[in-house]
Amino acid sequence: DRNKKSINLPLDEIAARLTKDLTVGATKGQGGYFLTGDLSTDLFQNDCKFVDPTNEVSSLNQYQNALRILFDPAHSTVKLVTPLIVDEEQREIKGRLRSHGVLQLPWHPRVSSYETDIVYSIDGTGLIYKQSQTWSKSASEALKESFTPAIFPPVESHLLPSTEEPIEVTELFEYINGRRPDEYSQEERFEMA
Repeated sequence: DRNKKSINLPLDEIAARLTKDLTVGATKGQGGYFLTGDLSTDLFQNDCKFVDPTNEVSSLNQYQNALRILFDPAHSTVKLVTPLIVDEEQREIKGRLRSHGVLQLPWHPRVSSYETDIVYSIDGTGLIYKQSQTWSKSASEALKESFTPAIFPPVESHLLPSTEEPIEVTELFEYINGRRPDEYSQEERFEMA
């Protein structure tokens, strides 16, 4: 129910719920809300402002509907790179995401890897009134990618790690699997070097 709200929750609890929403979804466990639209509507004002470098929406319902049809969850990934950080004084929750994938458009455009700095602004009743994003790629680059047809179909990996494989190897494989050389941020290039 979009009108039932959880008010006056501690910011740490809001951050914990947003972490779940971002990583597995609020209810269905089928993927984070940037891929599925499955977010905790009770944490957001109905007229919450959602701002990214290419778009601004002031409706929770419209934002959720847009997310449901944006990325193809089977061929896209959104990962929380840093834990969400609570700023009690500013009444904000901040974090960083890394995303790449395929848009659900007829020409299946591929979105190269990019990072998002996200800020949730919380009002006096404990509801999110604004979600702001800044990207590591320009708005024009993002729009260009959305209009560029994919030449090859998305790569799917059916390989599972061995039970004897060290966790570091598994993490490295997940970190780079399916990504092209031009998809790495400067920070990632430094980490790998």
